[in-house]
Amino acid sequence: MCSRLPVFIPGDPAHQSQASFDQISPGVPKELYVEVAEKTVSALNPPHDLYDFGISPDEIDSLAERSGTIGRLMETLAGHMSTRRSSTMFSLKGEQDHVWIVYVAPETRHFDHTFHLVDGLCKDEKLHAAPLKLVTPESETSSSKHWRTPDEWTKLILTLNRLDVRLINLPIVTVVVAALASNNSELLRSFKSMTLRKYRDELLREFPQLAQEDDKWWDAVLSRRKEQKQNARLSLERTNLYSLLKGSPARGRTGLLESPITYTQYLHLRSLTHERELHHFLGGCYLFVV
Repeated sequence: MCSRLPVFIPGDPAHQSQASFDQISPGVPKELYVEVAEKTVSALNPPHDLYDFGISPDEIDSLAERSGTIGRLMETLAGHMSTRRSSTMFSLKGEQDHVWIVYVAPETRHFDHTFHLVDGLCKDEKLHAAPLKLVTPESETSSSKHWRTPDEWTKLILTLNRLDVRLINLPIVTVVVAALASNNSELLRSFKSMTLRKYRDELLREFPQLAQEDDKWWDAVLSRRKEQKQNARLSLERTNLYSLLKGSPARGRTGLLESPITYTQYLHLRSLTHERELHHFLGGCYLFVV
């Protein structure tokens, strides 16, 4: 079975003619052409917008500039969409490929900062990547200009339509708990023997108030025991990653900033392990759930 994005102009030829659009919106000033085109496409094809059909921001600006009337612009867009439909077709045979990019970062400055950054690049509550936020019309970098060319923009849209691209935040506490709940005895021994003093400089940069702590506080070990698998399961169930795996929408969290202990545990974990091992810990944490 194959699926394609719908044609953004209604099938009735009358709706595709220059005269039809000029009658609907007579005297539209040129500076509003792009806005009218965007709103027309969105109104006829929710939840898709103009750029979901392979038209790049630079291309619509160019087409608008060369069009004498709003009707001519819409007629031109209809022609472009007609020839580009085959390029934006994608197969739904078998299982869809998933490209889920998970961001793990400490929240030491602003609570849920990583989620808000990630959410700013997505288009919905399921954290699907938004092309216009990944490649903004305002960016003047050579890379952005390259991706906004018609051919490259069409490739980008096709890729995002074909692949399940998500940008997801994950709290560091979930990674730490998953690691400490694993069966890696060497890792656990390291946490039991390492003290906060080892990371004093890093901690003071992020938490200046810790300069008031006495020596006894700095001599505390990072962990005294192995975490229970139940704790790892509960931590994972509170994340957006788990919500999306269940098909539920992502959401912001409420609570406090990272504690110095959790931050230090994460620093220590990253100093000892490769990203592949973190994936393994999280995979084991997911198995605890299912």
